[in-house]
Amino acid sequence: MENYLTQITNYLLAQSWQIAVLVMVIAAVCLVLKNKSAHVRYLLWLIVLAKCLVPPLVTIPLAILPQDKMQEPTLISSGEMPAVNVEMADTVTSEPIALPSLVVTSPTIMERLARVTARQWLGFGWIVGVAAFLLFALIKALQTNVWLWRQRKPLSAELQSGIENLFSELGLRISPQVWLVEGIGQPFVWGLLRGSIYLPADFVKVDSTEHRKGILGHELSHILRFDAAVNILQVMAQAIFWFHPFVWWANKKIRAEREKCCDEMAIACLGAKVKDYSSAIVNILISEYESARPVPSLAVAGPVKNIEERIKTMLRPGKKFYKRPSLVAVTFILLLALLAVPTVLVLTARAGTEAEETIGGRVIDEKGDDIHVKTEGIVQKFITAVRNMPKVFAIKAKTQFLMKSSTGKEKKQLTDIKYYRNDRCVDIEDSVHNYPLVNGKTDKNSYVPYYQRSIVDRKNRAFYYNSGRKDRVPQMVIFWSDGEKEFNNISKNIGIGGALEGYVAYDNRNLVELLSDKASSIHYKGLEDIDGSKCHVLEVTIQNYGSYTLWLDPQHHHLPRKVYVTKKGKDIYGGTPVSELKLAHGSLAEVSYVMDSIKFKDFDGLLLPVACKTTLIWKYTSGETAEWHGEHERLSIDLKPDFEALNAFEPDIPDGTRINHQDFVGENIQFEWRNGKVVPVDVKQLPLSLSLE
Repeated sequence: MENYLTQITNYLLAQSWQIAVLVMVIAAVCLVLKNKSAHVRYLLWLIVLAKCLVPPLVTIPLAILPQDKMQEPTLISSGEMPAVNVEMADTVTSEPIALPSLVVTSPTIMERLARVTARQWLGFGWIVGVAAFLLFALIKALQTNVWLWRQRKPLSAELQSGIENLFSELGLRISPQVWLVEGIGQPFVWGLLRGSIYLPADFVKVDSTEHRKGILGHELSHILRFDAAVNILQVMAQAIFWFHPFVWWANKKIRAEREKCCDEMAIACLGAKVKDYSSAIVNILISEYESARPVPSLAVAGPVKNIEERIKTMLRPGKKFYKRPSLVAVTFILLLALLAVPTVLVLTARAGTEAEETIGGRVIDEKGDDIHVKTEGIVQKFITAVRNMPKVFAIKAKTQFLMKSSTGKEKKQLTDIKYYRNDRCVDIEDSVHNYPLVNGKTDKNSYVPYYQRSIVDRKNRAFYYNSGRKDRVPQMVIFWSDGEKEFNNISKNIGIGGALEGYVAYDNRNLVELLSDKASSIHYKGLEDIDGSKCHVLEVTIQNYGSYTLWLDPQHHHLPRKVYVTKKGKDIYGGTPVSELKLAHGSLAEVSYVMDSIKFKDFDGLLLPVACKTTLIWKYTSGETAEWHGEHERLSIDLKPDFEALNAFEPDIPDGTRINHQDFVGENIQFEWRNGKVVPVDVKQLPLSLSLE
């Protein structure tokens, strides 16, 4: 509901200023055409009415606003970080992990009200205003209908005969109903489409036949022009923009020009003398002051206060009267309306001189039409939320994986994870237990323990070592002197948390980078309910990366509640043809990846994902398939960790352990760990041009 209110306010704000500009332009043009036919000015004002009723169909961005600066990630000092610690047992059970469910409580009414933004309050106020306006208009219309039904009387035979003769003289194919009503002093038209004519009861007392013809001719013009239907559209436009003074003024101008159009039409059709017609109008409108009941406010009638302007217009020397606007005028105004009415101008920021991360591709709706996404739009809010994720933390987590293949093999993997990170270093420690499955059950007697640890200083060094021993003594250690690349690789590992931070399978870029790709095409599919939240559904197609469907939750900072990825052919490996990557089962034909059941917890206003489920399915050209099902849970999150007490970022490698130094691959030089350093076993083996210092 809150999202709809924001959308309503955004629509009204965009339309309101453009309607104001359009009204001023039309007013200026009409001022220039003040001595021309009222038919032309009336059609011009109808463009404003159409603008109020027709939703925008074509978006034209105008880059005139100052350049927006991207919001930088909020850096929270350690003193501001809330600490949440949950102890995790050191021993690993052979039973499947029972991931405790997160209790998501519904916010109270006061909490929901506290979250309501100013734009949402404006949207709510608009709905109240529309409802009140329409209710008032409906009550007035019903009261008028009841009153007319009770008060109206049929015409006398003599008056009916005279009116029918007038219809015949004018060659009318229709015969609108004409009624007499006691207590009114001015004729008017009332109805839905064409309406009926209501005359004062003393209309028969009008002495001059020409005067009666003039008055009836004016009301017949309203009937023939469908002015009753246009009047209803005016009421609808006024209901939508009840707050807009320019719309009220435009409706006033439409009614004034409409009366002038009917004056022109009546004089032209009847061939009446202008002075006789003007006298008839003056006499009948003056009687309005003597009537017991005024003309209904929603009726099609000429206001008495406009009579002076109408008379001056008709008596102007050289004035020509037309039954209808010319074909040229109608064609020109129709083309102008086709340009102005369905078009919406969106003010955007001017392009900056510095490179910025922006939404790269096209954003289209279900019809394939472009949708402009502002800086504060859905995708940008998601990007900002991901950027604002903490960069300093200590996490304990557990994952459970079930691997299946089409050949019938199954294996379960349970992993305890310690994950430490700051702006420069990352330390991942995994205790992995692989269990073979026999007839769908865990083989408790033959599991394979596995321990691995990665320590990366992005400015200096990177270690990776593993062990199959219970005492965790490293059996293989890999070392890089440049840790930048490995720092990024670890962040992208979906098994240790990357899945909760925007990275998905087989991608070396996270979703923020992919959405910023110039080759991306973003397709907005609408809203879908996930656990009570109305999520925006986006389909994203990215060249060489595949198709992504994202469910972004506005109640959780537009973070994803679900992600679905499909990759085929060369998209599987970022554009590399799979024919060049022969695997054990043959070439991969398709990879699909699903991340769902994403849960969040609030840490003093910082919303963090704490659990999710993932499914990865491989399909090979050989026909074989493999499946990988995982559950991820962060058991504890400490946002102000004591890394020294945790022994983070320092390798626990025994002296004398052999090191596989990646900077000297193929050089046949042996290295070992000694006194906290990587050193060559024989310094003489080092090339003269190389040094470890």
